[in-house]
Amino acid sequence: MKTFKHSGDIGDIIFSLPTVKALGGGKLYLDPEGGESSPYVKWMHKTRTKLNFKTIESLKPLLEIQPYIESVEFWEGQKVDYDLDQFRHHIKFHNLSDSHLDCFNLSQTHRNEPWITGLDPIVLDKKIVISRSPRVHGNHEFWESTLPQIKDRCVFVGFEKEHEIVEYTFDVKIEHYKTETILDLARVIAGCEEFYGNQSFAHALAEGMKKNIIHEYYRVYPAAIFERPGAKYV
Repeated sequence: MKTFKHSGDIGDIIFSLPTVKALGGGKLYLDPEGGESSPYVKWMHKTRTKLNFKTIESLKPLLEIQPYIESVEFWEGQKVDYDLDQFRHHIKFHNLSDSHLDCFNLSQTHRNEPWITGLDPIVLDKKIVISRSPRVHGNHEFWESTLPQIKDRCVFVGFEKEHEIVEYTFDVKIEHYKTETILDLARVIAGCEEFYGNQSFAHALAEGMKKNIIHEYYRVYPAAIFERPGAKYV
């Protein structure tokens, strides 16, 4: 069985999955120390990511549904066939999946098909799911003009504080659909017709399912641009 290792962040792990799939899949080790011992993870003043035991436990049910992942386990120094943390030395400015694929000389076409599958969708009455994390914003005007038009057709997913910030910033009331687990979040996104969001974990999930998306991309570092039908960037 092939073995893989990643140290996060969690969006990076999702964008690494086309590479895991293309290489035949196997066992995925995730580092609860966030890559503190890895030479690939240190950048600027940071020596680790936010990945920890709790986050790995939260990710595990979603990842183990994927047919190409045999199991997800904590990394404790085991030797692996593929160190996915190498993507940080292969950064492709517009696309983190390409960065992972490039590590192992794989074609970018491997990220063109859905790589998150097998979910039991949660289908809501409101067909648009939106998410906006507090980081990496790029288009205030888009949300300001769009949210009043879709507020009765959408639900917000994410943390309570994120929901509060969006309602306060754009002076609009939007239903907050609370998800207790990462798997629940993925199931809600799987059940939607459209996803609107910024560069975040929720967007990584939507892209992995190849949902119809409108993506507020980050002008400084647009790391998740997938030029495909059904994806619009604002």
